[in-house]
Amino acid sequence: MKKTAYIAALLLAGAAWAGPAASAEETVPAPAAATVSAGSAVSEELSPAASAGVIGEVPAGFLEAADLGDGMSYHPLDLSSFMPEAAGAPVMIGQLRTERDGITQTADVLNLEGRSPEMDALFAGLFGADGKTVTPEGVQKIAAFNHMLGNAGAMLNQAILESIAETRRETGEPMPYSILHTELRSVEALHLMRDTGDALVYTTGGRVLLYMDGWVFPQYVRAYLWKSADGYRLIAVSANDSQKDAAQEAGDRLVRRCVQTAG
Repeated sequence: MKKTAYIAALLLAGAAWAGPAASAEETVPAPAAATVSAGSAVSEELSPAASAGVIGEVPAGFLEAADLGDGMSYHPLDLSSFMPEAAGAPVMIGQLRTERDGITQTADVLNLEGRSPEMDALFAGLFGADGKTVTPEGVQKIAAFNHMLGNAGAMLNQAILESIAETRRETGEPMPYSILHTELRSVEALHLMRDTGDALVYTTGGRVLLYMDGWVFPQYVRAYLWKSADGYRLIAVSANDSQKDAAQEAGDRLVRRCVQTAG
């Protein structure tokens, strides 16, 4: 179950990280599904967006442990037991916990920070020269991304099929093409969050049904993107679909805490 949650998070995180810059004529499929357990593969895919540094082969994040109030909290993954150099350093993986009425609900978190001339070009217009306004160019990019969302399910499944085909070529194993596919439901258009002060925070989310070898795993995924003093920050939250309300509330609180602390 944990693996499927991270697959869903990476799928939508990839779309949110690269998507706003895609034009209606030039859309790029989201990255193929990957699992966090394959640390080197994740590092290879995400290292361009992780200029905050790396810990061993794992890109560093920016989130630290935090009490979010009302029984909600964020806990970074502790890597120190098998990666001593990671002790005390923020990592890109963590967990949101909501404890109420004796019940604990959890959501997995992916957080990345990056800055490069290429990103500046991709996100031009989304944050304006002052980082606080959306320009006409940004409005066009948002519209293009939301147009792309309508075809996101087909794009993700195409990426999965290409990954399966590559695996079949490399291993010689007749992996069924039907072993994995996705279905997106209730997808929100990319929009600005409320109550974030002067910071512009873009967010999108939706339900992701993962069909894996005859099993169905309903997931909820939400992504956030904003500009900080050190670069662009991405947070992706993934949880079981039954816990989506708690995941969204905790994710919103986490992001608002980040932008308020930065401000």
